[in-house]
Amino acid sequence: NMLAVSAPKAFETAKENRHFTQSAMVAMIGEAIEGVVTKMDEDLSTVTKQVDESEEQRSKLAAEEEAKTAAVTQALEATTAAQSTLKELSERLEATKAALKESREAQSQGDIDFNTSKAEKAALEAIMSSSLAAIVEGSAEDLSEHLEKLKPFVEGMQLDDSLRSALPSSCLQKADVRGNFGHMVVKQIRTCFEERFEALRSAVESGEPAAQERAALVATREAEVTEATNKVEEATKRVAEVEAAGAIAAAELDAAQAALKEYMVKHSELQQSRESKAEELENFKAYNVACFDLLSNKTSAPVEPTTTAVSGGA
Repeated sequence: NMLAVSAPKAFETAKENRHFTQSAMVAMIGEAIEGVVTKMDEDLSTVTKQVDESEEQRSKLAAEEEAKTAAVTQALEATTAAQSTLKELSERLEATKAALKESREAQSQGDIDFNTSKAEKAALEAIMSSSLAAIVEGSAEDLSEHLEKLKPFVEGMQLDDSLRSALPSSCLQKADVRGNFGHMVVKQIRTCFEERFEALRSAVESGEPAAQERAALVATREAEVTEATNKVEEATKRVAEVEAAGAIAAAELDAAQAALKEYMVKHSELQQSRESKAEELENFKAYNVACFDLLSNKTSAPVEPTTTAVSGGA
C-alpha cells in the first residue's frame, strides 16, 4: 500500500530532484519490471522449445502418414497388377479348355472308324483262331455251335448266293465226310475271313499314326489345361494376398492419419500459446517498460519546441 501511494509522487519528481528513498523506490520498481520481462522471456523460451519439440514429433507423424500413403498406393498398384494378371490367365485358361474340347471332339470323331476296325479285327482274329479253325479242321463234335458264332461275321461279308446257301450244310459236316464241294465251300469261307482280316489289319495299321497324333494332341492340350489351371490358382492366391496386404496398409494409414490429426490439436495449442506469450511480451515492453523508462528518466529541463521554417511571405 505504501508503494502504491508513494510511487506516483516519486515518478512525478524529476530524476535529479528525487531524494534517496524515491530513487530507491523507482529502482525497486525497475527491478520488478525487469523481473517480469525476464519471467516472460523464460516462459516464451520454454513454450518455444516445446513448439520445436512438438514440431519434430509432428514431422515424424507426417512422415509416417506419407510412408503409409505410399504403402497404400503401392498396394493398390500391386492389386491392380495381380487382378490384371488373373484376368489374363483366366481368359487363357478358357481358351485352352476350348482347344482341349475341340481336340477331344476331333479325336472322338476321327477314331470312330479306327476303333471300329480295331475292335472288329480283334474279334475276327479271335473267331478265326477258334470257331473258324474248328470248322476248317472239321473234327469237333459241336460244329453247330461254332457255326452260330461265325454267322454274325458272315452276314457282313460279300458272298454270292450259292456260297451263302451252301455254307450251313458244308460247315456242319465233319472233314472226313465232306465232298469236294463241301471242302471248296469251307476253303472259300476261310479265304473270305482272311481277306477281311487283312483289310482290317491294313486299315488299323494305316490309321494308327493319325490316331496316335490325335491322342498326343489331346494329351498336350490336357497338360496345357493343367498348367493354365495351376497358374490361375496361383494368381488367385496372389490377388488374395495383395488385397489382404492392401487392407492392412489402409488400416495403418487410417491410424497414422488419426494420430497426426489428434496430435495437431496439441501442436496448434502450443503454437497459439507461443504467439500469445510473444505478443504479451512485446506489448509489455512496448507499453509498460516504455512507460517506466519515460517516467523513471523524467527531468526538470524544459523541452525545446521544434520550430518549422516557413518559406515565402505575404
